[in-house]
Amino acid sequence: CFCLTSFSVHVDSWLASKPCVLFCSPPPCHFSLSAVVDADGRIYIRNWQGGILSGGFEKNPKPIFTEGKNQLEIQNLQEDWDHFEPLLSSLLRRMPQLETLEIVKLVNCPETFTPDMRCIMGESPSVRGYFVLVGMNSAGLSFGGGAGKYLAEWMVYGYPSENVWELDLKRFGALQSSRTFLRHRVMEVMPLLYDLKVPRWDFQTGRQLRTSPLYDRLDAQGARWMEKHGFERPKYFIPPDKDLLALEQSKTFYKPDWFEIVESEVKCCKEAVCVIDMSSFTKFEITSTGDQALEILQYLFSNDLDVPVGHIVHTGMLNERGGYENDCSIARLSKRSFFMISPTDQQVHCWAWLKKYMPEDSNLILEDVTWKYTALNLIGPRAVDVLSELSYAPMTPDHFPSLFCKEMSVGYANGIRVMSMTHTGEPGFMLYIPIEV
Repeated sequence: CFCLTSFSVHVDSWLASKPCVLFCSPPPCHFSLSAVVDADGRIYIRNWQGGILSGGFEKNPKPIFTEGKNQLEIQNLQEDWDHFEPLLSSLLRRMPQLETLEIVKLVNCPETFTPDMRCIMGESPSVRGYFVLVGMNSAGLSFGGGAGKYLAEWMVYGYPSENVWELDLKRFGALQSSRTFLRHRVMEVMPLLYDLKVPRWDFQTGRQLRTSPLYDRLDAQGARWMEKHGFERPKYFIPPDKDLLALEQSKTFYKPDWFEIVESEVKCCKEAVCVIDMSSFTKFEITSTGDQALEILQYLFSNDLDVPVGHIVHTGMLNERGGYENDCSIARLSKRSFFMISPTDQQVHCWAWLKKYMPEDSNLILEDVTWKYTALNLIGPRAVDVLSELSYAPMTPDHFPSLFCKEMSVGYANGIRVMSMTHTGEPGFMLYIPIEV
């Protein structure tokens, strides 16, 4: 099945907006050009069947939902001259001769935009064999050939010939398909097509979809936030003596104003001790009544997972060609239970890949426990001292070797899953703290 316009089966992370296109009669003199783009005016002008076609991407788009409407309704929306007026003014400033030409028609039609300005393609994570190609962000003619090629390969061979993860629909989760989120985000996305985007910028709409239990405390400490798979993660912390407004408005292709702030944070991690909230990471538990959990993990992952209880293996989730599907760490909690940690944006992809190969067996259980644990990364040369003091237990390598997992008490909290590993390369520990409901 090949879908272009459906909102079903988790393919609803896009929304239509209503750009307008103006058609004018041919000019009295010879007029030949391929295309003119005025990014400041947010407009484009080009030849069209002897006349002139012009349009643009306004700052205040009108989002619409197309389900429940027939194709004729969608393609023949009413002219909206009031909405088109700012673009028309830009067109006349750029090409005053347009004012003397006859207007043939103003076409008001929907175009699809996605939450991250990249198209959506690939196989649905919930319906096997259901493939999607949608949300071209007004660049369908430019991308159609390549996108069609890769999707055709995907449908025929089971995978595209190039890495198209940034376009895979599994980069989105269910929280990014709500009407409110899509309505707000598309109003930000469409104007960005003609905006100058500096490095390290973040979307401003549709935020705080997912937050850590520590969000309010970190925010009060001056955390500046970035979004990852809908999850708010701290980028850096504003010291009390810094001008917050200036940092927020700093936009540059050169060294950012917060460079020294991050430098001092890195120095602290390398010379003392720091705590990093990594609750956003994907977390799964795979359990079975027999050896089913071990068998499926041995089949899907590259390294040997038949290790003693309490040991951690850093490994890769592979495909049939021996290529990487995901990078993760797996701890063996018991003989028949495993704890898997993966990157934040791999949550849907990992779940779909595991379910694709897991047999239909009621004795084999896969559970997404991402929301059940707060994850803290304790790193730095003094991490051992801090954790030893809080746990009243020796945490040196002789007593707690590398890549080892143990449930223990830390401070007033019981049942903390402590792992002698980090996701930063520095010495330290990961603490997985159950979230009480």
